[in-house]
Amino acid sequence: MEDRKAKIKDSDWVPPDDMMQWLLNRIDRQKDKLEYCTAAQVLRILGIINASMQKLIAILHTLTVTSKYVEPLREEVRNTLNSYGFIPVSVMKEFGKMDSHFKEMGMHFPIIIGT
Repeated sequence: MEDRKAKIKDSDWVPPDDMMQWLLNRIDRQKDKLEYCTAAQVLRILGIINASMQKLIAILHTLTVTSKYVEPLREEVRNTLNSYGFIPVSVMKEFGKMDSHFKEMGMHFPIIIGT
C-alpha cells in the first residue's frame, strides 16, 4: 500500500491491473483504506476456500459411491509422486483420468460439483 501511494505521485505511473488496485479504485472516498482492503481480501479468500472445499467434499463423496474409479485415479497420482516426489501445479493438467472423472461427475451431479 505504501509503495503504491508513493508511485501515484509519479505522472508516468500506470496502476497495475490486480485485485488490490480494483479495491483501491473502489474505495477512494473511504477513510480506512488499508483495513477495508484487508477485510475485503480476506472475505474473498474465505469464499474461494469454502467453494473449493465444498467441491472437494462432493468429489470425495462421489468417489465413495463410484469406487471402481478410485484405483485408476490413485495410480495416476502415485505415478506423479514417484516421478516428482510431490505434485507440482504444472503437472496437474496432465492428470487425464482425474480430469475426465471430475468432468463426468459434473455431468451426473451438476448441482453438487458444477463445472
